[in-house]
Amino acid sequence: MAPTPITVGFRLTFAYTVALLPHRQRNFCEVVGSGDPSGYDLVVRPGFANAGVQDAVDAFFTLAAPFYNVDQTTFDGWLLESLDGGEYVFVAAGTTTAVPGTDADFEIANGLCLSGKESDNSFMPMYLYEGQFGRAFKYASPDSLASVLRALTNAVWNVDGTATDVDQYAWRRSRNGLFGQRWLADIVDTNEKLRRVRRIK
Repeated sequence: MAPTPITVGFRLTFAYTVALLPHRQRNFCEVVGSGDPSGYDLVVRPGFANAGVQDAVDAFFTLAAPFYNVDQTTFDGWLLESLDGGEYVFVAAGTTTAVPGTDADFEIANGLCLSGKESDNSFMPMYLYEGQFGRAFKYASPDSLASVLRALTNAVWNVDGTATDVDQYAWRRSRNGLFGQRWLADIVDTNEKLRRVRRIK
């Protein structure tokens, strides 16, 4: 089955580097011009108020901070691009005030998937890599999540009903512009591509 065509207008990328290896966490979104330091606000789902791109970036990295070693990781900032004729075109970029927040060593070639579905019932996962996510496991109940993972999961999937305007739940969209509907599980496991890149496979 072919991938769903991308029809949403913008892509917001969060960039970070772990032990010299760059990583990207990409999100589809819609934006409008604003007085935010980035120059743009994210267009959110009903029930929320449009949030500044810079505010959303800082909120994301603050939630990611407890998983990343301050001496081994840098939070490199963000990139906003628009989809134009099938290609992404630079719109804006910037840094973040958030910094990594743990002294625990990075976990080589591992990954965290916050799995869920959008309102058209297609999968809409969010991935992070090489953080302090723990042993391989599947967490399918909010009560099974450690507090920092529960906070991140809430920001992406609103599992506690307390997501805010800056959280990905409010503004993150699927390839065809739909919002996330329901969380399925958080999954921690090794990543085969990263194992090859790190030359441990």
